[in-house]
Amino acid sequence: MILFVIIHSLIFRLAKVVFLYLQMKFRSIFFCFTPENHENLATFVNKLTCTQ
Repeated sequence: MILFVIIHSLIFRLAKVVFLYLQMKFRSIFFCFTPENHENLATFVNKLTCTQ
C-alpha cells in the first residue's frame, strides 16, 4: 500500500515536469499558427488543464 502511494506520487511529479516541458515546447509552436487556430488550441489546453 505504501509502495503504491510512493509510485503514484512519483508518476504524478514526473507527469507535471513533462507537462511543463511540453507547454514550453508548444508555446513556441503556437506562434506559427494563425490567430483562430491559436484560440482553439488555447481553449483545448485550458479544458485539459481544468479536468486535472
